[in-house]
Amino acid sequence: MNDDAEKIDKLSETLAAKDADLNQAIGLAMLLKDGEDRDLYLLHVTRALLERGDGRKAHGVTELMGETYESVEAIIDVAEYLGSIDQVERSLIVFADAEAVLASTELMEWQHAELLNKLANLLFRINAKDRSDEVRQRAIDIAREGQSSIDPQDAGDADKVLAEIVVDIAKEQRINDALRVAESISNEYRRERVLSEIGSISSRIKEVP
Repeated sequence: MNDDAEKIDKLSETLAAKDADLNQAIGLAMLLKDGEDRDLYLLHVTRALLERGDGRKAHGVTELMGETYESVEAIIDVAEYLGSIDQVERSLIVFADAEAVLASTELMEWQHAELLNKLANLLFRINAKDRSDEVRQRAIDIAREGQSSIDPQDAGDADKVLAEIVVDIAKEQRINDALRVAESISNEYRRERVLSEIGSISSRIKEVP
């Protein structure tokens, strides 16, 4: 681990540089023995490449990653970038990659639901609304399953993710659907906060001419 610690220090220094040598960062990340650390830093590299407008290379970096939460995040980021520059067909192809990796990655329910919700947001933004609704419902179902976890932390995290999903649904101007799903939020304080936020979103929608 000492060997990894030295590489991580060097990686952090490299990525913090104004004109970071991202090829060097990729090389250093690939030398890390810990898979989660490796994918975390490859995620940072992916995002740095996207900031530079290099979607193709960023996508290539995601192919170096394992089946982890970070790898799905990286693929979603690439798909979102492609959608933002009107490369919708490529975005959907990369989306399918994200979905495939997610399906084979072992995650806690709240992590799975969180990533599915991010995918649903992406699909909504590129006007694949029917697909977005389908993925969002899967996120809801998995978050609800997570609320029953015997681990209080995991159950709480699932409840928190469900609240985030509800707010995203409301932002899509689906107020009634958001209110319906909000009833499943276990934590009373969190549920009341979300209901208040839905009310604010609804008011803003009504104000738009």
